[in-house]
Amino acid sequence: ASLGHVAHPADVAQGEAVIAADDGGAASPDLVSSGWRAVEGPGTWRRSSRLRFVAPPPASVYLSGHAPAEAAWLAGWLGEYVLRRDLLVNGWPTFESRRCGATRCDRRLWFAPAQPAAAHEVGSGAEERA
Repeated sequence: ASLGHVAHPADVAQGEAVIAADDGGAASPDLVSSGWRAVEGPGTWRRSSRLRFVAPPPASVYLSGHAPAEAAWLAGWLGEYVLRRDLLVNGWPTFESRRCGATRCDRRLWFAPAQPAAAHEVGSGAEERA
């Protein structure tokens, strides 16, 4: 039995899908371990390691750690960062420091895929990197 199906609404009404996962033990699509498959043509399916379910980002994340005496200013960047759905950087959601309150804030956390290796970054002016 298929756990998840993705399709156009008209196809769903007919019981047809374009993407599916067979994993009866998974409680939700993000827990599928068997992988997903995509339709190639009438009755023809192919497993795809490139398909995956991406869960939505959390409402907030916490940056914690120790700021050594010589870099005490880093402590101001620690704490809770709240999701800003209205501000995408590199096509990904951005988080803003809760310390900013209702004022415009320049303390943000964002995803930067174009590094030597993809990374999450914390800094100011993230929108300039979009």
